[in-house]
Amino acid sequence: MPVNTVVTRDMIDRCRIRHEDLFRSVIAVLCSAIGSYVSPGKIANTLKSSGFKSVDNETVQRYLGYICDAFLFYKVNRFDIKGKEYLKTQFKYYAADLGLRNAAIRYRQTEITHIIENIVYLELLRRGFIVDIGKNREKEIDFAARSLNGRQYYI
Repeated sequence: MPVNTVVTRDMIDRCRIRHEDLFRSVIAVLCSAIGSYVSPGKIANTLKSSGFKSVDNETVQRYLGYICDAFLFYKVNRFDIKGKEYLKTQFKYYAADLGLRNAAIRYRQTEITHIIENIVYLELLRRGFIVDIGKNREKEIDFAARSLNGRQYYI
């Protein structure tokens, strides 16, 4: 598949990744989970249930770092609006290129709401916003966008 040869081969060589199948599976899980809350532990558990016996949270977290450093996905932090603090669990990842994402999963998942959420995130970045996902008590806010002049928008 072209996505595997072009995108992941360079990352596997550059980062000296020994478990290529596991690395590609982490990318596949992210492709399937755009706009959903995920964590390294949740991804590791998903991969364990798919047959990977020796996967741990630290390896998944390291692979997530490589994927984000290569600008394949963006990691979005969760921010407590009321408490004004970043929460340490449950992040969202958005694909930098939906075409590559769709090709990687062979156009199998076309949840329009998740795709639109990904597009909105990319547009907010393009317009220069600093974007977090938000939480206000028990309510979720899809995006908390801050402009460089200090204006705050909740979407």
